[in-house]
Amino acid sequence: VTISGSVSTTGASCPSNGSATINTNIPGGSGQNYTLISGPAGVPLNTPQASNIFNALLPGIYTVRVSCAGNQQNFSFSIADNYPRITDINFSVTNNSCTNSLQGGTVVVSSVSGGRAPFQYSLVQNSDPNYADNLSNYGASATLTGSANSTYQLRVKDACNQYFTR
Repeated sequence: VTISGSVSTTGASCPSNGSATINTNIPGGSGQNYTLISGPAGVPLNTPQASNIFNALLPGIYTVRVSCAGNQQNFSFSIADNYPRITDINFSVTNNSCTNSLQGGTVVVSSVSGGRAPFQYSLVQNSDPNYADNLSNYGASATLTGSANSTYQLRVKDACNQYFTR
């Protein structure tokens, strides 16, 4: 039996949510295996599965080997990168006056360039732009308050759990 078929794909709208379906001339339940034999770095390879559907795929080029009754056929396909990375945050800062012992200020985010809505916002008193994300306390409000005069990092996280720091 010569294996033939086609591949239908859905591009990645978040960094790792692409998918592919391998459609072949072999009827379901015939004992075929589908094995991802090549793909982008970090993708687990060489684990046969009975399902012809592959999910949670990173953007890139892949090859799947379909095996059935000693016959094999490779199918190559690509997953498009449809994720618009966050590239900038537009915001304004209003400092509290130093009278009456008021410190800190307010940050208002007016827009986010790129990413996938809805967005979450965090303001962390920290001067390291690479601080661990678990230090962030995200909320839906684009208006944030810093309670002390200090250096802060403004971080925006999108629906794909990707963040950008300013």
